[in-house]
Amino acid sequence: MTSQIVLINQSGIGIASDTLVSREEGSNSHKTFPSSNKIYELGGQHKVVVLHSGVTTLGGLNYGLLIREWALQQITPLPSLSDYPRQFENWLSNYRKLKINEDNEIYENLCSSFGFFSKNLSDEMQDLLNLSEYENEKIPDDVKQELIESIRGYADQFYVDDTPYQDIADSAVVKAVRQQERDYIEHFLEHIAFRKNNDLVNWKPDAEIIEAIEYFVIQRLKHWNKSPNQATLNFVGFGSDEPIGGKVEVIVGGFYLNRLRSMIKKREPEASESDVHIATIAQDEAMADFIRGLAWSRQQTYKEMAGEIAGKVFEDESVTAEKIHEFMDAYNDALDTSLWDNYTQPFRRTLSALSIRSLVLFSEALVKIQSLRSATAPGEATVGGLIESLSIDRVQGVEWHVRGKDTNYQTGNSPHPFL
Repeated sequence: MTSQIVLINQSGIGIASDTLVSREEGSNSHKTFPSSNKIYELGGQHKVVVLHSGVTTLGGLNYGLLIREWALQQITPLPSLSDYPRQFENWLSNYRKLKINEDNEIYENLCSSFGFFSKNLSDEMQDLLNLSEYENEKIPDDVKQELIESIRGYADQFYVDDTPYQDIADSAVVKAVRQQERDYIEHFLEHIAFRKNNDLVNWKPDAEIIEAIEYFVIQRLKHWNKSPNQATLNFVGFGSDEPIGGKVEVIVGGFYLNRLRSMIKKREPEASESDVHIATIAQDEAMADFIRGLAWSRQQTYKEMAGEIAGKVFEDESVTAEKIHEFMDAYNDALDTSLWDNYTQPFRRTLSALSIRSLVLFSEALVKIQSLRSATAPGEATVGGLIESLSIDRVQGVEWHVRGKDTNYQTGNSPHPFL
């Protein structure tokens, strides 16, 4: 996991990130590495860095490598910070020096989607699909129809809300998955069997079931959708025409059919806004609780406690459960207002007055708070290692405060380590 923070005021931007990385080793085990860089500098005259969290590779290529290659070809600063992620997307579509493994990206996307689908089937349906044997390797018509309705219903529920990728035709998706080395129909059936700890199901899908699975696949790959196999890239800094710094978040869902499949969010703050902006990235519970003055979970506990006390004190029959809930909501709103007035708002006023160097020191301190929370929580720490930090302003550009020791890669006059 990762913990990062971006603090922005009129002086500039302070950024900090932990450097702990976990890697799956198979058999539900993993290794952690405490010194992996997650901040990438573009170098040259660019006043922009990229913060990375989530999966470390895209189609078999490390994000550090891809961002480095892209940065080396970006000569002239772009007018708007929002131009940078689009430029990166367009560059990836034409990158030919190393092969991005699209088959692997498609496989990973379908793997998570098939897994979620099979997990959400009813226990009864899972039992029916995993009977020890079926006559002529066919499931009964009523079971087949229920399965088809489930497949199509799940696809329509989860994969049609967002605007689809306009460049993808249904036929292109089907062609791409049919050309994969790993058969996607068998892959789907394996997930059905896995729910009952079986290796295989004892029936074969007919044309109608295959058509439903293909519909599922089309909907999944035509729409961006949140999954465990994604990365988040935050482009942070200044466009050449922007006096106030900002952040543009890009959530990457994969790379297939020759394009990055991602969701680019709106710039925060807008280029014309000069208010303080605080952006916590990935693991942020401890940082968010510190800024609010009280943990969300603790606030919920207090709300429930207030309701229980009210129920005991006001034993009059005229005090209904509805009135108790009304009191609890009013109490919660009052607590929210108090926390804002006494903690969050003073915190924001303090940030607005800090120098650029103080912004960096503050960002480091907040990530250290998150590291401490991670170190004291049950299980292995997921945030930690060296805390890297830097500042960005309109005059000096990118200036590192703390960074890793590997300085082999040079961008302009500023050395920077990559994974």
